[in-house]
Amino acid sequence: MDHTVSVLSRHHRDQLTALVNRHVAAVIPGITLSTNAVLSQLEREPDEVVVDPWVVERRTLVVESGQRLLAAALVHRCAPDEEVGHDYRDSAIVRWLVCEPGRADAGRALIAGIRRWARSWSAPRLLLDPALPAPGCYVIPDTWPHLVDLWDEAGATDPLRREQVLTADCADLVGHLQAGDRAQRSVGRLGTRLDVVGADGVPVGWVEVCDAGLVRSRTAASWADVGNLHGAAGELGAGSVGRLLGAAADWLQRGGVDRLLDYATVQDVADPQAALEGQRYAQRLQACGFRLLCTTGRGYAVPLQDSPTPPPDRAR
Repeated sequence: MDHTVSVLSRHHRDQLTALVNRHVAAVIPGITLSTNAVLSQLEREPDEVVVDPWVVERRTLVVESGQRLLAAALVHRCAPDEEVGHDYRDSAIVRWLVCEPGRADAGRALIAGIRRWARSWSAPRLLLDPALPAPGCYVIPDTWPHLVDLWDEAGATDPLRREQVLTADCADLVGHLQAGDRAQRSVGRLGTRLDVVGADGVPVGWVEVCDAGLVRSRTAASWADVGNLHGAAGELGAGSVGRLLGAAADWLQRGGVDRLLDYATVQDVADPQAALEGQRYAQRLQACGFRLLCTTGRGYAVPLQDSPTPPPDRAR
């Protein structure tokens, strides 16, 4: 079946929001984006302080059948200027793509439309850097297998890194505090910083927690994000991880936040040692009560030309 790719229209808004929220729900429970939250990302992303200023054109492309929206994608064009990072300079970027499961035909048509748009100004590359305006919903989580298959078929490269997204209840984390642990709060680079010192006066380390832009969703008010976590003198053992996250959870609970998100890089093509450290960190998080939400990747690229034949299956 042939599908026409068109630009998002006003009458698509509610169906787009519903399709986006179905993808969000497969990653993280209890988060519902409003139509305004979805549409605002189509215009500007002020939280993306580095990349967003490089964007000179934004377009939302859709595929529909009759009056039913089947697939949609937000694509960016970056400026050709020298101040733009080399990989992004004059490039096309898929900011996100959502598609009805079982409608790979619509997804293929949409990717073909994205490629035509990118080639129309001779873009040197097409990058995948997706992020829906919801926590944990970035790149291609393994809880979106229909999109994993779609991008595999399109010839997307293997990711340069794989990351785990994990979550824990703050009530469970508080129990890892030790008697006499004290946390000094201050304004951090990403959010609220807590420097934790034990009853013996020995520093444990420091942690930053933030909302990570979750204000886009009213229902995300009970979630927070670990922005940074460092042990004293660079040491981060299982005990110190629990105590630092316990101090963060104790503070967050006072404001009604009851769930915390954290991330761990478990595979890195360029830095295997960092991946080993990330795997150990993920194990320490799980020992503290964190549970895996999904595994996702970073650093994909997609051929600008349509793939003549689907690539062989690859390990996920």
